[in-house]
Amino acid sequence: MNSTETTARTPGLRLDPPLHSEQMRRRLRQRGITARPSRAAALLHLAQTLPPAIVADLLGISEGRAADWTRAATGDWARYAAESSRDLGRQHR
Repeated sequence: MNSTETTARTPGLRLDPPLHSEQMRRRLRQRGITARPSRAAALLHLAQTLPPAIVADLLGISEGRAADWTRAATGDWARYAAESSRDLGRQHR
């Protein structure tokens, strides 16, 4: 079966080579669509729900970078608790 027969059987099917990710990014950007906010939101969600080691493995990033995303997603609660208790101690003096 040649490409003419294929397109005749499936109207609308394009047999162009796949787009490179940079080409897709440019086309989307021309239409006002950017991926960065969605990417960041997805990373934050993963960081909230999974341990950094698993996020690192899934995304192919370092565990340190995954830990950074986890801190950004959940906040550093240990530091917050320490600062809050210190502030409470000052108020009760």
